[in-house]
Amino acid sequence: REPTEPTPAMKLGTAIHTAVLEPDLFDKQYIIAPDVDRRTKEGKAVWQQAVEQADAIGGALISYDDAMLCGRIAQQVREHPMARKVFATGQVERSVYWNDRETGLLCRARPDLMNLPLLVDLKSTDDASPAGFQKSAWNFRYWMQAAWYIDGIEQATGIKPDAFIFAAFEKTAPFACAFYYADELMLEMGRREYRKLLQLLANCIATDTWPGYPAEVRALGVPSWAITAAERAAEGQA
Repeated sequence: REPTEPTPAMKLGTAIHTAVLEPDLFDKQYIIAPDVDRRTKEGKAVWQQAVEQADAIGGALISYDDAMLCGRIAQQVREHPMARKVFATGQVERSVYWNDRETGLLCRARPDLMNLPLLVDLKSTDDASPAGFQKSAWNFRYWMQAAWYIDGIEQATGIKPDAFIFAAFEKTAPFACAFYYADELMLEMGRREYRKLLQLLANCIATDTWPGYPAEVRALGVPSWAITAAERAAEGQA
């Protein structure tokens, strides 16, 4: 994979994770960026001083608005009735490695919080309601992540996690949050999917064959939804 620079959204996500999971470190790792006009000589000097201050502590600059957002989200998540149990102790973003028994491949998991027998993952979402987050979990394959982490942590540590918990939070006011766990059906579906993909990767490595899209020229066609829309439009004109 080609190395990529973190996007602004990724940087904000990291800051939110720190505010929620390691609140004591947030003020040590983030410095409020000065509100200056960086087009002016004075503004450039003040900004550069802030950058050097952040570099000196191995931290990063963050805007005032983003810092306030991180604080509001962290407060909402941590005040949830389940938070006291879930965030009581644990290791934050610890990488765990194991060799898959069937393929021999070296694998890794990096839970946001490992508080065995619980695994916790923070998830931002537009809608943290049961129906809304269920849709997000399906679209972003959270079910496969949950199965991968549970199975991998068990193989690496010898301890089978009791649950994979999603701490879902909304990034807009009032920053509502909710906690969900991956049920058995979700885990079974995720397990089947990741096993299929892991075997595909093993085969690609063994044969040095990395298939992409089909090589032949194919008819593109018209998508079914466009046909339906066209038919409805024609009916409306008739």
